[in-house]
Amino acid sequence: MYRSAVHRSVIGSVSLLVLAGLAGCTEEQLPITTTVTQGVVSPCPFNGTPYNSIDPEKEMIVRFRQVVEDPCRTTWSTNGCADAIRSKWTFGHLMAVMSGATGATPEALAAAPGARLFVANWLRNWLTVQTIGSDPTQVQPRAKIKDFLLKQWFTASNCPLTTALDPVTDCPTLDLTAAPFRLEAIVNRIDMSGFDYTTGGAGTGELRFVFGLYDRNGAIGPVLTQEAGLTRQAEVILEYKFPSATGHSAQDFASRFHALSSKSLADTTPTVAQSTDPNGFAKGLQDITDLVTEAQAVPGGRNNGSSIGQVRTLEQTFSASPFNPPWEFRQFQFLPSCTGTACALAEVPLPQTPPILANPTNAFAQMRATLNPAEQAVSDFIVNNQDAISRSLHVITAPTMLAGSMVFFPQDATNVWAYPNPVNTANSDWNYLIRHNFAIATCNGCHYQETNNVGQSFHIKPRDAGQSAMLSPFLSAPTGSADMGRTPGVYQPIIDPTDTNYSFRYNEPWRRNCEIRRVLSGEPLTFTTATGHGFAIGPLAPPTRSVTDMTFGQTIPATISGSPNPVTHLVPGAFHAYDFNGKAGRVVTITMSANPCGAPDTFLHLYGPKDANGAFGMEIRAQDDGSGSCGLDSQIKSFTLPADGNYLIVATSFAQAGTGNYSLSLTCETAGGCN
Repeated sequence: MYRSAVHRSVIGSVSLLVLAGLAGCTEEQLPITTTVTQGVVSPCPFNGTPYNSIDPEKEMIVRFRQVVEDPCRTTWSTNGCADAIRSKWTFGHLMAVMSGATGATPEALAAAPGARLFVANWLRNWLTVQTIGSDPTQVQPRAKIKDFLLKQWFTASNCPLTTALDPVTDCPTLDLTAAPFRLEAIVNRIDMSGFDYTTGGAGTGELRFVFGLYDRNGAIGPVLTQEAGLTRQAEVILEYKFPSATGHSAQDFASRFHALSSKSLADTTPTVAQSTDPNGFAKGLQDITDLVTEAQAVPGGRNNGSSIGQVRTLEQTFSASPFNPPWEFRQFQFLPSCTGTACALAEVPLPQTPPILANPTNAFAQMRATLNPAEQAVSDFIVNNQDAISRSLHVITAPTMLAGSMVFFPQDATNVWAYPNPVNTANSDWNYLIRHNFAIATCNGCHYQETNNVGQSFHIKPRDAGQSAMLSPFLSAPTGSADMGRTPGVYQPIIDPTDTNYSFRYNEPWRRNCEIRRVLSGEPLTFTTATGHGFAIGPLAPPTRSVTDMTFGQTIPATISGSPNPVTHLVPGAFHAYDFNGKAGRVVTITMSANPCGAPDTFLHLYGPKDANGAFGMEIRAQDDGSGSCGLDSQIKSFTLPADGNYLIVATSFAQAGTGNYSLSLTCETAGGCN
């Protein structure tokens, strides 16, 4: 986080949440010990209509049977189901669209050779030995995928049950309409959108489809609209980016989801009538999902404009171990080098997750004097980045520190991420905080003891036919409270797995609820961001989220003596925030100049004025080039302020890719002053 001599809280003067953004778990936490004063969570500042009427079941994690067993959208049925809605929420349809294939009907799309090959190549990843990224431990095959997935799918596709069961060579007619995956939930992660200038990130948020594997061969007959069959411990999550290229802002997507709260779900069982009702919930939800998942969601993008961000899997079923089989995480993406319409899903390293063999030491065993190189690298990272880790701002970028996949035994103590070795961070309390923050950002930490998910692993659990999916404790805390959801009200306590004297408090649904309120208000700056860590007051209190106050006539310099000024030194993806007070009708000029020219290639955003809820609202002006002798500096010139109030300047680089120092100046061009 950048700092300056003059800064103040964006949210208020109470003990605040530190703002963070990671690719792993998402939580609101407060460490409490006998030596640290219990902290106070800042109330959510976004209130009033429509914020108090958010329905988490309809807007955040949609698990209604009327949705996950919709008789048209989750099947390929032609019984009263028009092509416009048929199969839209099935695994087979979504993967076929993701492949870039086209077809005049749902069946034609699913039968396209390119779609079949796309899915077959993805399935092949579990059959071969692979080297992923820089992880020296090769990713091994998971042999039981043949018994619990491929055999039943081959049979349904009229493919021979060969020894290899290679879906590419042995099943060219792979039937995507027979994919044995049940829809478990549709998840709205618009809360992840916005500027997070503490980490320098910016995102559009995500729409996620969670699917669970079931045994088609074990079916005893249809249950409502889904085939019955034994539920398997395997999930696939399709994680799409909300596409800004569609012309719909984050606020628009949030508003569309919020409108679902008033839609009726009166039917106790799924029916075709519910599916075709133009004013019904399913129709309203599909209007949103089509904007994200269908072809040309990102016009001109890869694979016919797919907006897919990543595909993640978590399973135990495919392990060949007969007793206590290990779990495994994998992640797949389109590679940056991939262009056009022939991109395959490539297995990629897991974000924020070192190989388990790089765990510095068993947390429950005596620390060893000598670490292997992988363990030492993780230990050094924790020690050298402890300040960033304390605020959950750390990002593991070294390819050599990222796991190709994560195979783990939940009950094994080595699955608990350990302290650095030797421990030379600030103090004992600090060590617990650092260890926990590092651990919870990893895939196995997020899905096991760091979130009290012991023995469950899934945060949205595989469901049986005719049932709604259950949530882990991490995702099931109540969002409401006596003050209409401004404060969490109820926390889920998490005991530190290495010391029961330390615990953390969470309410992730409340955190997401607050971020949705923030997006609905038009506020571009995240309140808690994707991980939303908050800390106690007292010796572990971190700096608050802040903006730098500016006054008219002030220029913040590009350089200071010694190391680069963290306020005015940009790194790729950074967003720096400044605010000023102004009056309606006053004319202002804001200038951002790089030193030297073009490093960085500057870019300016202007928001405001701040409303009664503390939100800066929508962007009112943006400027790339247009100032300075080199033409790459940015200037919002002679801009007339529309109203009295507090305005926000966001300074960044073009495409958020620049590195270097800059100066920022604020000038009033109105006689008599601007404030």
